[in-house]
Amino acid sequence: MGYRSVATAALLSWEWLQREEHVFGAFEISHDRPKERPNSVKVVHPKNGEEAWWPLFDDAGETLFPELMAELDEIKSRMAAGLMFRRDRQSR
Repeated sequence: MGYRSVATAALLSWEWLQREEHVFGAFEISHDRPKERPNSVKVVHPKNGEEAWWPLFDDAGETLFPELMAELDEIKSRMAAGLMFRRDRQSR
């Protein structure tokens, strides 16, 4: 149906066990593999503000979430900052 960011948000929720309020209200572009932590993603829990860094690669260097990382890379290629997930189309 062309709603890529919604599908990616659902995948993120599944893979990283995140709730809707985190995915749509707290997950920013800067949380995904920042320069100072290129192998991790920052997960912020909106309920208590706690932050955790999740690894994106295993000890052998294999990608843990290849499909999700590819989708996030695509989103990041179109945006420089702000929330990762936004509407894919204008509201009517």
